[in-house]
Amino acid sequence: MNPASKTETFVAGKLLIDNWRWAGVPFYLRTGKRLAKRTTEIMIEFRRAPHMVFREREVEPNRLILNIQPTKGISVSFGQSGPARK
Repeated sequence: MNPASKTETFVAGKLLIDNWRWAGVPFYLRTGKRLAKRTTEIMIEFRRAPHMVFREREVEPNRLILNIQPTKGISVSFGQSGPARK
């Protein structure tokens, strides 16, 4: 790989582990060079509830985000609602 290269590169992949403990749990890996910012984070997106109380609103899934770099931290989002569905 040429370190002087200015070609943008981006790769995204979805991995599944074939055993009973991790069945149906996707792992998403994304990486690239020469991106706008350098960041490392782990995002855990929980499954949606089987029953939606507020059906007129699109609700984002609950997420736990662990920031590794450039700054360490943890953020949590619970049922963040988006725009109303039509």
